Amino acid sequence: MLEGSLKAPASWQLLSRQGAGGGGSTMDYQGLADMYLALGGVRCPNLVRLHCRGGNSGGGSGGIHLQPDGKTVVLYLEPVGLPLQRAPPSEADLRRAVRNVLAGVVALHAAGFVHRDIKWQNVIRLPAAAAFTTAASQQPAAPSASSGSSPAVGAADTYVLIDLEHAAPADFPLDCGQPPPYQLPTWPAAHLLDPATGRYTRQSDLCMLAAALMSYLPFSLSDSGCDLRQRLATRQLLSAEAALQHEWLMQE
Repeated sequence: MLEGSLKAPASWQLLSRQGAGGGGSTMDYQGLADMYLALGGVRCPNLVRLHCRGGNSGGGSGGIHLQPDGKTVVLYLEPVGLPLQRAPPSEADLRRAVRNVLAGVVALHAAGFVHRDIKWQNVIRLPAAAAFTTAASQQPAAPSASSGSSPAVGAADTYVLIDLEHAAPADFPLDCGQPPPYQLPTWPAAHLLDPATGRYTRQSDLCMLAAALMSYLPFSLSDSGCDLRQRLATRQLLSAEAALQHEWLMQE
């Protein structure tokens, strides 16, 4: 779990040598630390990353520190946002959140990993001003940039996918339906695993997103939104990139 406040430059996460995420984990702390380092070069405002204390957004090893006991690693992560517990109150906000989370999933999948624990509690919201600051920090400094620049009027909040403690390599050859239990207790009842191999795949992340983020909403979802949810849940969309091209997500 991430700790911190919106005003803090970074949150922190403790990982023990015995295992980072408890039951259902597939990587120990070293594997997770290596994954965060591998994601260091990914410039995606919708995916959690290592905090670089030097001010650079490279996600370098400066965000990882081994404790003196030799058994615990501290990860300094960014950005820090507002935690969510449930779906946003409107379809417009849900659309923006799903679009942003899918963008984070695209980056994670492209780096060779699956999330395995997509849910509202693992999504944070950055108000427009904080989101603008985060996005600006990821861009190379421009000589002509104005120091007084600010987010545009009416700028939208940004949603970020966090908590990679249960992530795994996307090509991990593990039948999650067999013991020991690599299934997470938080997994929805939907069929997430590949029906032929029992593996958790990139499409499993999409199935989970549909079940966890697009179901049990406080409003009636439009026909277009229902169509996307159905396509994700039934593996009709082969990738997160393909999902982002759905008509529901192309609307403003």
